[in-house]
Amino acid sequence: MARRPKRARRAESEGEEEEDSEVEDAGNGAAAGREDASDDSDEEGAAGGDSDGDSSDDDGSEEEGSDGDGDILLGAAMSDEVLEIEFEFFDPQEDDFHSARALMQQSVLVSAAGMDASALADLIVGQVAVGTVLKSGGKDEAALGFLSALSLAHHGDEPCMRKLKAALEKHCPAAHRGRLAAALSAAEEPCALLVNERLINVPTELIGPLHGSLAEDLEWAVANAEPAAERAAFRVGHFVALVEAAPDPAAGGALAAVRVDDECLREKAALAFEVPCAGAAARGRGPPPRLLALLVPAAEYRALRVAVEALVAAEEDAEQGPPLAGGSARGENAGKGGKRDKGRRRGPKEAAGAASVAQATGKRPAPGVGRRR
Repeated sequence: MARRPKRARRAESEGEEEEDSEVEDAGNGAAAGREDASDDSDEEGAAGGDSDGDSSDDDGSEEEGSDGDGDILLGAAMSDEVLEIEFEFFDPQEDDFHSARALMQQSVLVSAAGMDASALADLIVGQVAVGTVLKSGGKDEAALGFLSALSLAHHGDEPCMRKLKAALEKHCPAAHRGRLAAALSAAEEPCALLVNERLINVPTELIGPLHGSLAEDLEWAVANAEPAAERAAFRVGHFVALVEAAPDPAAGGALAAVRVDDECLREKAALAFEVPCAGAAARGRGPPPRLLALLVPAAEYRALRVAVEALVAAEEDAEQGPPLAGGSARGENAGKGGKRDKGRRRGPKEAAGAASVAQATGKRPAPGVGRRR
């Protein structure tokens, strides 16, 4: 199947310039925060520090968790520091099946709606023309997240899709059931299921670019996907999504989506209604989640990236608050990368760039109402 390249996106920490350091085994490092990053200059910097005679004995000087240039390594136990990690966007590939299935196991589509994780993972990795897999450390690493759109015109006969459609039509308010049924069964401008999963500590700065990448994938696939008979399936008229929600005290207890991009979707949805949870609590903790079904017009989805980046920036500003004692750098928004080269055949997606990531022990609040993820 023909492919389309994806361009690099980069972000820098405040007051710092981009460096050429690499993160070793960062695919697992971004999820667990346990690997060490190093580059060729580390040994030289460490040697230089030793030659001063007393640099290793001073409090606050180079220690474990810091390299010779003062860069914070991934395994450091410093909570107020910012580190640079390379994240990359790739096309789905068959080798991503196991990590995609593992991510699907935490999805409300599986844990709450009862869909089959393996079947969904198969559809995601088999659709190369549309979809993005987020990794760190190269294309052979495990997926840290993915975003895809599965056309009901193309995959509507799959058992997992039939199950979802039946649940949506059953629980949609009667006044809106006709509109939902028309969108789900549309042939010329079909509906597509948004499948959006990622590790909980994936930087929010990457969420907007992921949605922007999907919108561009769909635009490209309508004109270029092979075989040509499949192109019409990507001419999406509506998206349907099932998202985790919780009462929002600021809105009088009305349901709001938990994740930042899901809340932006809810605000743009033509229809939003609650669907009862059909499974156990997500990740086996606490009461079963509350679920919202969303029907979003494609025209609204194309503007989602801008809305997500604006909300992420606002929440980061609110989270930062007064300057921390001693000062700590915070990452700038990622995204805003160069335009895609439409003249090239679609190939493996190029690096998505370096994103500034607060350490797992840093200042990021726990997810939930009031802090979207």
